[in-house]
Amino acid sequence: MVDLINKVKAKAVRKPMDAKSQKDDVVWYPDPSLAPLVLKLIEVGHISKTIEPVFEQQKALVYGKLFEIYTEKMWNSKSKPDNPRIVLNKKDQDTKDMSCMFIVKFRADGLKRFLPNPEDLKDQEPRDMLVDVLTSKLVGLSKENALKITDPDGGEFIIKDTVNLVASFDAMYYGDNPVQKSAATKLLTYLSASPAGKTTKLFHGEYLTDEEQAVLVTEQSLYIKEGFLERVCSYCNSVNELHALLKFVKISFFCQNFEFAIGDEPTERNTRLESAVKEILM
Repeated sequence: MVDLINKVKAKAVRKPMDAKSQKDDVVWYPDPSLAPLVLKLIEVGHISKTIEPVFEQQKALVYGKLFEIYTEKMWNSKSKPDNPRIVLNKKDQDTKDMSCMFIVKFRADGLKRFLPNPEDLKDQEPRDMLVDVLTSKLVGLSKENALKITDPDGGEFIIKDTVNLVASFDAMYYGDNPVQKSAATKLLTYLSASPAGKTTKLFHGEYLTDEEQAVLVTEQSLYIKEGFLERVCSYCNSVNELHALLKFVKISFFCQNFEFAIGDEPTERNTRLESAVKEILM
């Protein structure tokens, strides 16, 4: 029997090999001019790895607090605040010492994988499921606002359907499921076919049976309309609902552009930096 997978492989474009999958046991010993640079790299890399858990802990503490302040300002103004610069002055002085930018980003695809497959919803419509979640303790919206935000025409959620195979061709063709194997054989026969001549345009082959058509599955992806942050307050009755709704739609927030000892001379800045690193490592 002809192996249809191998026949199709001859026509397929080869996927680039992942460099991570290649094992490399070659050892290099840097020459005297490079060795000090490698040493410094390893030192910095080791220190970075050591302080990374501390950094993650501080992010969890600070980011949450900053997001609460951001949400309160959004609720008070009923509009999307600009991303703020967080500033610390020198002790007992009116001079900027440290700063960072607090960034809040809207993600239209934050809930892309939120909906289950259509067949798993059973008799429930996607909108019904969304309303249930939005009115639950997780978010806490009123039924009226939940219906408004999920309205198919004027709401904020967009549901897109995509059709895919239930498994890869290899898994179906070489697998033990006879229905999937049969469906894969028919599809691969079509993909591997070549016209006998320039005038040949039609392919004559077997159709998929109703049972075999089950290899085609529909997936539902959930997206949020652009400009959501400008309208989000209209769906909430309190700042707590606003905070919960923003967390539900997976708004991302983080700090960047860290500035340290802004007005200090380099020697003073290095001394302070050394003291800070020692305190973290100790």
